[in-house]
Amino acid sequence: MNKVKTIFHWLVAIACFLMARTALAIETGLDATASATGLKKGDIPGLVGIIIKALLGLVGIIFFGLLLYGGFIWMKARGNEKEVEKAKGVITDAIIGIVIVAAAYAISSFIIQTLS
Repeated sequence: MNKVKTIFHWLVAIACFLMARTALAIETGLDATASATGLKKGDIPGLVGIIIKALLGLVGIIFFGLLLYGGFIWMKARGNEKEVEKAKGVITDAIIGIVIVAAAYAISSFIIQTLS
């Protein structure tokens, strides 16, 4: 079952990467909308950057919470192998999730800097 989860996580990461590439190629007309509302051209990317940083902070807090939860389950297990395996699964899934998020951010950041 863990292999299925790992494969699913990789597929989600690849799909996010491919959607980000497609989204970068689409002309959305945001510049025209920004000028019509009176915003400067640099305001929208700055706002998006602030939102992304806030979301990454939230993901970090969730990751930390999952690690604490997994550790708590492990400490509460008292040698029960079933509970220990559950705790290891939670911790492993949390680490895989944060690695996928970090990799997606790094790849997206690299592509955006390369295209800019």
